[in-house]
Amino acid sequence: MIGAESADVVGIGTSPLTLMRAIRLAESGRRVLLADRSATMGGGWMAGSLLGFERVEIGAHLLENRLALMRCLEVDMGVPMKVDPSYSLINGRRAPMGLTRAAFHAAVAARALARREADKARRGLRSAWRTAISSAHLYKYPQEGAWGLLERLGQRFLAAGGIIRHGLDVREIRVENGQVSIMTDAGVMTARLALMSSRAWAPVMIDGEAEPVDVEHGMCWNAVLHIAGCGGSPLSYVEILGDPMLKRVRDIGEFARPAVAPGERLLVVQYRRDQSLDDRALGRRLAEGLAHVRLLECPGVLLAVARTDTPLSTLTDATLQRIAHRSGGRIETLETSDLAEGFVSAADRLQPLSPVA
Repeated sequence: MIGAESADVVGIGTSPLTLMRAIRLAESGRRVLLADRSATMGGGWMAGSLLGFERVEIGAHLLENRLALMRCLEVDMGVPMKVDPSYSLINGRRAPMGLTRAAFHAAVAARALARREADKARRGLRSAWRTAISSAHLYKYPQEGAWGLLERLGQRFLAAGGIIRHGLDVREIRVENGQVSIMTDAGVMTARLALMSSRAWAPVMIDGEAEPVDVEHGMCWNAVLHIAGCGGSPLSYVEILGDPMLKRVRDIGEFARPAVAPGERLLVVQYRRDQSLDDRALGRRLAEGLAHVRLLECPGVLLAVARTDTPLSTLTDATLQRIAHRSGGRIETLETSDLAEGFVSAADRLQPLSPVA
């Protein structure tokens, strides 16, 4: 049991977006505690131990080129950034990331609209518009990868007095008579404010009634490949459009520790659908696909492969907005799973926290 611990703010998860918001709250004088089910910080951005390496990214990430986000990461949060020479690959031809990325978001919105997923369609259109108007700006990525991003944010949060509890599963959030109780697998915590995002959330009870939730379920199919003798130029992030199997890839060898040996590559690949293959066969199929689209000179020798598939259960923005409203300001929600779109700027208006009755 954790006993009768209390905090001004209790948040769920340690994604970069949640950490950035938690930093704002902690630096304004709140006592902020983040409960993370995992033993490693970062949520879908975590970078841990895999295939004999440390700091291995489990997904092919891209930071959208929003100037306010980049200013915050570089200037305010002190995250060393570098230009990310990312690009899109369409039928074997390179295309600039900006406008093709906007088209990608628009296509996602169109598919969602066809499936009558209005909330997802709105998010896609919003992202398409913001990406289009930012298309001339450079894309950047942390110099030390996802590990470096999380390390800087985590240090900043802890320096502000924040607390992270790993291995703590939040089961339910209750708001009764203006008071907040966070039910965990280790006991009950009280707070003046609960913080949750679209992918790190818990069922909510307000004045004895369960809040209905709309959840979008999905799966992000990923694998990390350790390959030797495959040749090819170093990659950054590549969005692969129109391929029946490959979606995106990032070369993460430069971020891993110990250093990847000369002639070897460490790649994280996102692919389409469950390929119904064992790990080795999947790794070979993905390497062959990367050679087919000429990102590698040949499939090379597959030294090791690890699946990093991630199930996605995402609350709709409409659900999050309703929960925040119904809670009377006692639950703050981050209404998107995308770091750039959900980014809280330096000028963010902090809601005052009134004393618990």
